[in-house]
Amino acid sequence: MIGGAMRKDGLRGAVKGIAVILTIVMFLLMFLPMWNVLVVSTQKALDAGRSGMKLWWHSFSLEGYAYVFRVTKMGRPLCNSLFVTLTGTVIQVILAGFSGYVLVQRGLPLFGSRFLALSWSP
Repeated sequence: MIGGAMRKDGLRGAVKGIAVILTIVMFLLMFLPMWNVLVVSTQKALDAGRSGMKLWWHSFSLEGYAYVFRVTKMGRPLCNSLFVTLTGTVIQVILAGFSGYVLVQRGLPLFGSRFLALSWSP
């Protein structure tokens, strides 16, 4: 009985180890391309034009962003996007708070009914 429990614990440890390794690999697969975009977008044009994966800056510069906002007039669309995003996030947080409050109340009408379960199912 003890040997079986030890094998079971060893198996759980191995599964946890594999899960941690897979999580780290997935994080790196998603993070590194985004980091590369950030590094390339904040370099001078000559450095950004070189091929390959860049994990750190050779020369930090915001001239690309200055060009985009000065020449292409992207300031107003960026402000619009930020406004819509922030407004939607605030509304979603408020509605989620109200919904959570309703779900934890036991004395409300229709609690435990199929209607409530169906109304919250996707």
